[in-house]
Amino acid sequence: MRRPSDVTLEIRLLSRSTGQPHPLAEQHIIFIATRSRPLDIIGVHIEIAGDFLIYLIYFEAVSQNKDMFSLVRWKKGDVHSVSLSVTARSSTIAQSSVYAQLQSFIWGSQEYFSFLSQDTIVIPELYHNTLDVSKIVIDSDDTPRLVPLCVLHLPPLTQGASLYDIHCRAQPNPTSWGPISISSSSDRPFCDKTEDAIIIFDICYSRSGTESITFIVHRSALLAHVPVAPGAYATFCSAPEGTAPDVVHVPWSAWGPTTTRWFKGEHTSMSWMTRTAGQRAVTMGGSMPSPILVRDFNPYAVRAACAPASASGKSPQGNWSMQLPNGNRMTVNVMKSVLAAGPIFVRSSLPYVEIVTQNKYHYDGVMIDDQRILGFNVRFVTLCCQPVYQFVLNFHFLSRAT
Repeated sequence: MRRPSDVTLEIRLLSRSTGQPHPLAEQHIIFIATRSRPLDIIGVHIEIAGDFLIYLIYFEAVSQNKDMFSLVRWKKGDVHSVSLSVTARSSTIAQSSVYAQLQSFIWGSQEYFSFLSQDTIVIPELYHNTLDVSKIVIDSDDTPRLVPLCVLHLPPLTQGASLYDIHCRAQPNPTSWGPISISSSSDRPFCDKTEDAIIIFDICYSRSGTESITFIVHRSALLAHVPVAPGAYATFCSAPEGTAPDVVHVPWSAWGPTTTRWFKGEHTSMSWMTRTAGQRAVTMGGSMPSPILVRDFNPYAVRAACAPASASGKSPQGNWSMQLPNGNRMTVNVMKSVLAAGPIFVRSSLPYVEIVTQNKYHYDGVMIDDQRILGFNVRFVTLCCQPVYQFVLNFHFLSRAT
C-alpha cells in the first residue's frame, strides 16, 4: 500500500513536436517504482537507442533508497531492473575518505553510460578506473539482461589519487534500423555513421584538490576490442547455453594511446552534455572572453586538411596550422601529445583538425549539432520578486570548413 510519504517514479513518453503521447508507445506512462521521501537523488541519466531506453538513477549514499539501473522496452512499456557490478561497489566508494570529503561540495559521484551499438553499452567504473563494456541480450523467456564482455583499463593514477566522477556522451545514438544505422535526422546528403561517432569522457579526480580532464575516442575503436562483438551472433541474442563469453581485460597500452586524444578540462564547456555531434566536438577556453574551438576527428577531414601541407612541401606527419579566409585559424594535430594533469600522465595520438574562431565570446557554454553551434549566456535575474535563470541563445552555422 502506498504511504503518504511515498513518491511514484514514472516515465512519460511524448512526441517532441506535439507534446502528445508518443504514437509508437503502447502506453505513454511507464511505472518505474515507488520510493520513500526524501528521495535524495544525486542524478538521473537516460539514453535511448532503438527499442531500448536505459535509465540510471543514483541516490545519496546515506539514502534508504537503492540505486536503480533498468532496461526499458519503451514501445512495449516493460521495465527490467539490472544488477551492475559498479552499483554493488558504490558502497565501497562511499566509504573512502576522499569521497567523503568531496560529498560536501559536489553534485554527486554518479555513474554514466553510453551506447556503442544498439545492443552494447559502455559504463565508466570509478572505483577500478575502467570502462566496462556489456551487451544487451534477450533470453528465450523474452527477458532482457546485460552480459559483461570486456573491461578496458584507463591510464593508472598516481598514488593517493582517485576518480569521483566520469561523464560520457555520444551523439547520435544508434537506431533500430539494422545493427548500426546512419542517422536520418538530417536532410544533408551525407551523414556520419553512428558507429564512427566520437564519445567524449569528462573525468573529475581529486588529489590535493579537484581537477578535470577530457578524452575523446570513436565508438568503433572501443567496439574493436570487444572479444564477442555485436554481430558475432544475432543482435540482442545471447550465446548458446553454456558458452557465455569470458570477460576480457584489455590494458590501457593495448587500446588507448593511438585511439584517444586527451585534453585538460575546460570548465566552461563541461557543464553541458551535448558538445559532440558525429565526429566533431565543440568547446571554449577557461577564461572569458574566449574563442570557440571546433575539433573534427573524422579521418577524412584530417586527410583533406593535410593536403595543402603536402602540396606546399610540408611533412604530413607533423602538426601545422594556417589562417582561413574568414580569419579563423585551422590546426592539424597528428603528432603524439602528452598530458600531465594531476594524477594522470598520458600519451595520446588520435589525429584531429581544430578550428579556432577569430572572434571571442562571453558564453557560459556551447553545444553543437551537425549544422549549428549554440552559444548561450545564463543570467540571474529577479522576476516578480523571485530569482530565476534567463537563457540568451546565439546561433553559429557550421560548414565543413567551419
